[in-house]
Amino acid sequence: MKSIAGQVRKIEIATIYWLLALLLMFSFGCAIITPSATPSSPRRIISQTLPLQEKWRIKAGFIRDNSWVWTPHGLAYANSRQLVLVDGQQGQMLWQLQYTHSSSTFVPLVANEDSVYLTVLTQIYSYNLDNGQQRWETTTKGTHRAHFLYLGKDGLYEYESPARDGNVIRQFDPETGENLAMEMLPSQGPPVQALLDNLYISETDVGLWAIERGTNKVLWHTPGIGINSDHPIVLIDDLLVLTYNYSLLVLNVDTGKIIWQQIRTTSNAVVLENIVYVMINDDIKAYDLMDGHEIGVIQLDSRITYLRGGSHMLEVNPQDRMIYAYYADSEEIIAFAK
Repeated sequence: MKSIAGQVRKIEIATIYWLLALLLMFSFGCAIITPSATPSSPRRIISQTLPLQEKWRIKAGFIRDNSWVWTPHGLAYANSRQLVLVDGQQGQMLWQLQYTHSSSTFVPLVANEDSVYLTVLTQIYSYNLDNGQQRWETTTKGTHRAHFLYLGKDGLYEYESPARDGNVIRQFDPETGENLAMEMLPSQGPPVQALLDNLYISETDVGLWAIERGTNKVLWHTPGIGINSDHPIVLIDDLLVLTYNYSLLVLNVDTGKIIWQQIRTTSNAVVLENIVYVMINDDIKAYDLMDGHEIGVIQLDSRITYLRGGSHMLEVNPQDRMIYAYYADSEEIIAFAK
């Protein structure tokens, strides 16, 4: 009896150790993949001349290539492990899902009021913003040099170069993923850097080109500038806001004329209430959309002095008048509200 009791005791102790080990593993995993507040953040605001107040900050994991987007449901982002939706006003996680596919080659996310869309390689995935459930995925697979999505008034568009059929723009039904149309581009033409409803923008070593969609007619050419393909462009009325080679540029979309520019930007640009926001290292600067004069700055003090293969990014929430800043080195999102 003593021998049996001893064996039972050993089994009980072993079971307890296994349960403790599993609990530690689970807790460690959650600390890696779950967004969490960052009270010991290395960044602190040291001065500001902008009417923006910090609302929250979270540890979000490593987000690359502007793989995030504001939606009416909250802020969606894709890090190296999962797709996450957080409440835009408070920063609490609403849902997250682990990838069942490779997550090494993301491009900027796009979203509408119902779904968020992301691509891995040349497959498009659609997820329900209410619960994170996958709605559909495309079957096209392959490799590419350039690839991104654009959500326009007539549907979801994908640009791929080189594709099996050459350089193409495909149109999909956002609700079902059905391939509705395919637009062939000149096989020897420059790669597309940005899509709009009626035109696409290409870059060569002699400048920026605007090409009319459907006819491939050159609408304008502006020499001496280009575009950062991993930084989304912003179209406000007839003004095109973009970044290139550490510079912020505002162009007339009809003529390509440079209205104004600023140097030393290190992020994409966003626009909120006719004010353009960019990051210069850790700081956030604001400029008037119409004439480019500086409006103010938020200066942050940081102990971190390196980037881990990513870049700082901005996103805007026009509904709640908020700006989100992502810092790649510390992997944190800081939310500011007007």
